[in-house]
Amino acid sequence: MGTVAATGAVIAALITIVLTFNNLSMVKDWLT
Repeated sequence: MGTVAATGAVIAALITIVLTFNNLSMVKDWLT
């Protein structure tokens, strides 16, 4: 269970990072 939970946490972190970068790129499009 520990390994599964750790893997899930890593995947969630990666998804959050990707969504953050997508939001930043959209903001840049709005600013320019």
